[in-house]
Amino acid sequence: IALDVGTTTLELAKVVAKLSNITVVTSSLPIANILCESSDIRLIISGGVNVYPRDIEEVIVQHPLVKEAAVFGVPSDKWGETPIAAVILKTPDAITDVALREWINEHVEARYQRVSAVILKDEFPRSAAGKTLKRIMRDEFWQGRDVRI
Repeated sequence: IALDVGTTTLELAKVVAKLSNITVVTSSLPIANILCESSDIRLIISGGVNVYPRDIEEVIVQHPLVKEAAVFGVPSDKWGETPIAAVILKTPDAITDVALREWINEHVEARYQRVSAVILKDEFPRSAAGKTLKRIMRDEFWQGRDVRI
């Protein structure tokens, strides 16, 4: 795919929309400021620090009561975004969201990896291929916001 400096936001959006697993958020900003987000890996930017959800998820699934985890960024007035964790437990009601959040925050490597909340779920939204759709869980937190990170 060849793009040049004169490529408009709309033209770029059409090209990127053809690529698999890519979501394009367009704006009136210059082409360099278009946000492209992968459905697999979404970087969380919290207080100017890059937070990788995978790093936090790897810690969460080490808990003996956790079956699956998905970490994503939600709006924060203080930090821009803050990580939260959606979790499926092996046995429902085996641990509270508060107790699990405390455990996670004690075990992550850095303060900026601490989750602000844990949401206990029975199942995650999934694609036809069975991939967890974090953007669907994340979108409900961003509704009604003028700015979307």
